[in-house]
Amino acid sequence: MSKVTYGQGGYDGASMSTRARLAYATGEMPRSKWTKAAIIDAIKGCCEDLGLAYDATVEKAKKADLFGAFMEVKSWHHTGKYAAETDFYGLDEQAVVDRFAPMPEAEAAARRASREAEEANCAARREAEAAERRAEERGAVEALGPAYEYIARRNPAFTPARTIVRTMAADEAMHPERYEARVAKSGRVMLRRRSSGVEMPVERACTYEIF
Repeated sequence: MSKVTYGQGGYDGASMSTRARLAYATGEMPRSKWTKAAIIDAIKGCCEDLGLAYDATVEKAKKADLFGAFMEVKSWHHTGKYAAETDFYGLDEQAVVDRFAPMPEAEAAARRASREAEEANCAARREAEAAERRAEERGAVEALGPAYEYIARRNPAFTPARTIVRTMAADEAMHPERYEARVAKSGRVMLRRRSSGVEMPVERACTYEIF
């Protein structure tokens, strides 16, 4: 096959096809990319997912033996600058099931409880972070006062974020003595910081973190 050109249809850059890149994302790789550590990690993950008791003695085996016992061809894709047909390998889950015994029920129950507790903690952290963001946004809206509605009208995609409290408009809402405001002929509200003389449209000031 002729040499691949950068950006060629169906190719990601000039190193591999788009499908090859997707295969990497799903855990498939050419044989040369599978290290012993990567194979062992894949086996451990499979044991965890399927409730099997991982046996660390498997780690004493050589990479070639592990590859032969636990990996299988999953697909093939074009790779390289000449679009060579390359086999992609992934974990043979049936081989893992055949090699490792089921986890004792007590241990499996303990692991399930641990996972459920961790998932609950993660959910609680996400909710706490979301509540904090909502509180910050409410504070930003309050600090901006009437300027918020003006900004929102001029910038439909605008949403107050944590950087908003450090923008010129938010600072002006809390410390009006620092600024002078005027309405330009275009109808835009302009803010000028007294100390520096910097003047900017209020909507731009609230889009970028200035201070």
